[in-house]
Amino acid sequence: MRPSKATLLVAFLVALSAWSGVLIQSWINIVDEGGVVPGVIRLSRYFTILTTTGVALTFSATLLRRRHLPHGLLTGVLLATLITGIVYYLLLAQLRSLSGIDLVADHLLHTTTPALALLFWLGFAPRAPLRGWTPLVWLGWPLTYSIYGVGRGMMEGVYPYYFINLEELDWIGLAISLAQFAAAFAVGGYGLWGVNHSIVQWTRKTGAAHSNPG
Repeated sequence: MRPSKATLLVAFLVALSAWSGVLIQSWINIVDEGGVVPGVIRLSRYFTILTTTGVALTFSATLLRRRHLPHGLLTGVLLATLITGIVYYLLLAQLRSLSGIDLVADHLLHTTTPALALLFWLGFAPRAPLRGWTPLVWLGWPLTYSIYGVGRGMMEGVYPYYFINLEELDWIGLAISLAQFAAAFAVGGYGLWGVNHSIVQWTRKTGAAHSNPG
């Protein structure tokens, strides 16, 4: 089934928000660091930027192919951007005071993109059942980033987030922090799985009722 015009419009808005957030933040970092290479190197440390780039690529692919991507992939991408926003507002937002273009980039990355992706998933993505182990597959992304973020921090001496900062946490503290990060993904993943399962069941029941009236 090809996406409708309304579906493509919302997919475009998600991609636009994601690309705009990444590109504006990239420009800010390039100016701050005095060059493209150091700006990009600095930016590539951040889970938010890497995740939002993934969102941008996913929804751009939907637009270019004019086809829906696999529902498991789409839901995993949604989970990652939702966790990005939730973790930011719970743990990091109060540590920053932003204005102007910095505030615009911040909202695009942490508010607008997750909200639009959720809107797309709820209202425009074709519904398909997900296997019970699929949320465990989605844990691959936070696991990969954790290894990357901590490993890069150990080599460079710069950690993008305090909750993966091995210089402030000992190994036990780091393990607890990463376990909490993974737990957030697991809880969120099974939450989305449950919502999806309920919608699939409801759709099947209403479809059967419409096809067998009385």
